[in-house]
Amino acid sequence: MKNFDSITKYITYLKQHHSLNISIHISDNDNIISYGKLYLFNTHTNPYCSLLKFCDAAKCHCLEKQAAVTERASHGSFIGICHAGVKELVYPVSNGKRTVGFISVSGYGTDAPGEYLDKISKKYSLPRCELEKAYAALEKHMPDKEKIDVLIKPLCAMLELKYIKGSLDSVNEMSFSQKVKSYITLHRREKLSSADICRHFSCSRSYLCHEFKRECGMTVGDFLLKARLEDAKYLLEYSELNVTDIAFTVGFSDANYFSSVFKRKVGIAPLEYKKTTKR
Repeated sequence: MKNFDSITKYITYLKQHHSLNISIHISDNDNIISYGKLYLFNTHTNPYCSLLKFCDAAKCHCLEKQAAVTERASHGSFIGICHAGVKELVYPVSNGKRTVGFISVSGYGTDAPGEYLDKISKKYSLPRCELEKAYAALEKHMPDKEKIDVLIKPLCAMLELKYIKGSLDSVNEMSFSQKVKSYITLHRREKLSSADICRHFSCSRSYLCHEFKRECGMTVGDFLLKARLEDAKYLLEYSELNVTDIAFTVGFSDANYFSSVFKRKVGIAPLEYKKTTKR
């Protein structure tokens, strides 16, 4: 894969200097998200969306809606409100021929969220008070769209250029282990096991383990852990989520275990890392 540093640095710049919460959603699973560090940007990082993602049904509903958002974005950028009541600016991502996904600048609340909160609470059996508290953390005012257009359109162009120049390897050109790494990266926040991976690639566990270790120099479990810890470090540095929420968001089922593993691997406790790196 070619270098994606310019894209990741620009997204980080927009977060640091313009307080924009940007996520990239590619709908045709062509592997762009799993390379460089773009996978760090394929989810919303505000407390309200993270709370909803803890509910599998709500998470699935959100993912299902992305195809419709991509279709709408194919006609141009727009301001929308998701099914949970979060306002966002949406911009199309093109491969030079068609729209393959979208960029979301999200995390803005509406003036009257009551109806959304009532619906979400009832539909997913989530405590209304917790939803309201998390929703209150959303930004109250969305920046002027014309100003955001100026900042996001270069990002759209950078992504499109990657496609046009053919810098993304096709799935057929990827080795087995590269495909596995891509799959793990894309599904790192889910309950992912070796059995799940073997089932997806129709291979035996012994073949998976042998080929992955031979090519990557580490086990499948070690790579998954590495991806989750990289995810956690980004969220600790740039999101408003607390350590417990981050632990569950990146795929750990126990916050204490997450803290223990993080300190052992990174050399510093998550909370201390958050305090020393918070932007």
